[in-house]
Amino acid sequence: SSLWFSSPHQWLSKIVERSFGGYPAQVRWKIDDKPIKIDKWDGAAVKNALDDAAKKVLLEKYGYEENYGLIDGRLLICTISCLFAIVALIWDYMHPFPESKNVLA
Repeated sequence: SSLWFSSPHQWLSKIVERSFGGYPAQVRWKIDDKPIKIDKWDGAAVKNALDDAAKKVLLEKYGYEENYGLIDGRLLICTISCLFAIVALIWDYMHPFPESKNVLA
């Protein structure tokens, strides 16, 4: 069998078939039939598309679950810091600057 094909995609798919023991990759596992179209020069779009694809592979193929613990912890820290800022603002309003210097510092 020859590796001369009309497109690089056919050549690559033939190599993938041989590496998986004769089974094409499309038969073994398939996430989505439609390709994602983005502008390759838009760095943010490329990054987001790669992030979404990696997330989809990890969730659907390997069965991982998302853990939002880190994001929840960051939101808790932000909430606490906003509460401190609100208390300091109210304290400064009720007791003008020279008197509230010890609380604000």
